[in-house]
Amino acid sequence: MDTQASSEERRRAPRIQILRPVKIRCEATGKFYTGQTQNISDGGALITVDHPSLLVTGQKVRVGIAWASQQMLMNSSQLSPATVARSLGHDAKQDVAIYFDQFDCLSQTA
Repeated sequence: MDTQASSEERRRAPRIQILRPVKIRCEATGKFYTGQTQNISDGGALITVDHPSLLVTGQKVRVGIAWASQQMLMNSSQLSPATVARSLGHDAKQDVAIYFDQFDCLSQTA
């Protein structure tokens, strides 16, 4: 079985490789983390988070993608709700796959 084909079939929207700064707020702890998108789609994103503490599958987060440099100053109300699909720690970082809880959330962060 081709696992890459299987994962692509599960996706609702195509992914675009793009590097943009990200702010993530963990709903459980209230902590903020910074990171960078690796790829993004209407349905989700893969984000490298600059912190070794793992966000776990199913965890609720709020995500803000900075499309312009001044947008890193977003407050919590400007972040879009999302859920962690999976995470993998490496070095002092982690790769976190998230899916947006609202399908049109990219228009809210732009």
